[in-house]
Amino acid sequence: MWDQRPVVRDRAWSFREHLYGSFTRWVGALFELCDAVLCGVGPVSSIPSLNLELEFARSHGSLYKALAKGWINEDRLRRKNALGWTTLRSARLSRRTVGPGSSSVP
Repeated sequence: MWDQRPVVRDRAWSFREHLYGSFTRWVGALFELCDAVLCGVGPVSSIPSLNLELEFARSHGSLYKALAKGWINEDRLRRKNALGWTTLRSARLSRRTVGPGSSSVP
């Protein structure tokens, strides 16, 4: 049977690159926050709990500043969707694929 792991990894990487490129302010903190949500053990029960995830390596204050002051270019994100890009709806991303120790996005 054909191994789909490289395809899923490549699609996840493409998603991450595009998401990173869509952030315009507080880029690193917002990106780490997304990693914390996607790679977390279960559903997010509280915003402060994201600060405890390995993927969010910043201070507690940075979490709130990223949410309050961060910006995302929604048009850029929508344009990519209009070109046929689909989200990884049910995929749980592995720390081995996108977490600490992996190559980071720009």
